[in-house]
Amino acid sequence: MVHLYLEHGGTASAAYAQEDVTALEELLAAQAAPLLDGAFPVAAEPHVGICGACPGRRGLCSWPEELTLRPAFEQA
Repeated sequence: MVHLYLEHGGTASAAYAQEDVTALEELLAAQAAPLLDGAFPVAAEPHVGICGACPGRRGLCSWPEELTLRPAFEQA
């Protein structure tokens, strides 16, 4: 499972038409390129808002749990 936030904020719904396919494929390819190259970076400033629902938070993440569960306002 991969969490990929293309843009964070706003609603998570949109409507697309057939003529949007090429542009959407290009956008997805650009956003997925680092992942496809093997890059799986963790959040630069972890907090519960970003990390709370991440399935890798406990076992795969390089950040300690106290940072991934801290409130967002405690960011350095």
